Amino acid sequence: MVNLKQCKKCEQSIAKSSLKLLCGDCRGYYHLRCGKVDEVDARIMIENKAPWRRPLCENDIEIDNLRKTQQRKSLLVTQQSSSPSRSTEELELKEMIRDLQKEMRECRKSVDFISQMYEEEKKRTKALSVMVNEISRENRTLKEEVEKLKSVRNKEENKKLDKNLCITGLISDESDKENLQNKLHSLFQALEVTVPESEYKVLENIETRNGMKTVISLENKDKKYVILKARAKKGKITTSSVGVGDENTPIYINEDMSKDTYTLFKKAKELKNVDYKHVWHRDGKILARKNDNDKPVHIKNEAMLDELLG
Repeated sequence: MVNLKQCKKCEQSIAKSSLKLLCGDCRGYYHLRCGKVDEVDARIMIENKAPWRRPLCENDIEIDNLRKTQQRKSLLVTQQSSSPSRSTEELELKEMIRDLQKEMRECRKSVDFISQMYEEEKKRTKALSVMVNEISRENRTLKEEVEKLKSVRNKEENKKLDKNLCITGLISDESDKENLQNKLHSLFQALEVTVPESEYKVLENIETRNGMKTVISLENKDKKYVILKARAKKGKITTSSVGVGDENTPIYINEDMSKDTYTLFKKAKELKNVDYKHVWHRDGKILARKNDNDKPVHIKNEAMLDELLG
């Protein structure tokens, strides 16, 4: 069971891990807010092992000190009344000395005050610096955790899409959807692969800058790789070359990917400006290499990509 301190002012519990105040006179524990001390000042007092007194305890000390001062003054007046009289010149000289001493004390107090303020500001700055560093560490940790969660989420999204293919340019617009199945059949024939209608289904048609993108989901990943391999072997294909139109509209066949992966892939294409010959994606992974014989680099996030881009 956690041993909790009780605030002497509000009588509420103080968590063990919380900063708290201990009065040097009454030995009671207080919340920072109950003692009217902010976190920076509390940290400074802890670091310098400076004593703290609650205001009421300080008032008791001030009253006691005032009483002692009054007693000393009374004793001084008694002593002066019993001493023999001095000459006027001697008294004037004494008065001048006292005035000078008073001015010196005031000057010293001013210097001490400025010095004290300077030291306190140094302590506050140091305490604030520690707090800023702590917050920065916490932010870095949170950022790392967020990146991990994003990575896990992205992998899960790509896993859901691992049987999908995106075919762009096969149809020109929404009105052409009625001929989609026939055009898909012609495309698979041109690629010399057998893909019966029972082994895939059309998920959606999306308008893009390069034409309508048709997303299909296949029964298994192996069939997806067969189509991609046939596409690579065939080289450039167009609507006219596969017999689905008179124009030479390019047809693109790619793996489907999550939004985050697509964004990273678009940016990764900039690597071709810094001597990377190949940039591609496979199974939700962004890969790149400078030469044909080099080992591919797996680009996992934007930080890694920024490092490669220099």
